[in-house]
Amino acid sequence: MEDNLDVWAKVLVEKLLDMLVQNPKNEKVINSVKNYIAEEQKRFQTSKFYFNKHTWAKVEPNWNVKVGLTDYALIKLKGLAKIHIDNVGDIVRRIEPFGVAETWMYIFDLYSPIAGTLVAANSDVLDNTYKIDPDTWLIEVKPVNFNALIIELEALMDENQYNEYASKIENRITNLPTGA
Repeated sequence: MEDNLDVWAKVLVEKLLDMLVQNPKNEKVINSVKNYIAEEQKRFQTSKFYFNKHTWAKVEPNWNVKVGLTDYALIKLKGLAKIHIDNVGDIVRRIEPFGVAETWMYIFDLYSPIAGTLVAANSDVLDNTYKIDPDTWLIEVKPVNFNALIIELEALMDENQYNEYASKIENRITNLPTGA
């Protein structure tokens, strides 16, 4: 996301607090804050956030986060045979595996883009891997807390950034030197 988001947010909050202190009944400021919060909530709950380990996170209306595999991961996981995940109730740690995907040739760790408690698994697709597509969630995680969730989401990539990242990886793979 934006590198200067923290600075911008701090300046905005300080400005709004100053305005409220000067006139605590200023409906214009109060409405501006409400609108800003509603826009940010909409942004967080309509966007997918992408992790460099080829998973995505999407915030649900209850602020739990669904996690799935990116299109790039699914293309590379040809012959996906089975997915094994941790148990519901287990703690999921950011940047650590929450399970594995098995193909006919190898096993691939599935990494969580956020931390929290695993509250649900999409058993329909876990038992039928042919149903998995880039919009299919695998697990649902209840974040540690709201502030941690926002920080973790801001550290992830948006769709354009992820596509650029995956493209660079693909270029490195296809341009490997051949043996002489």
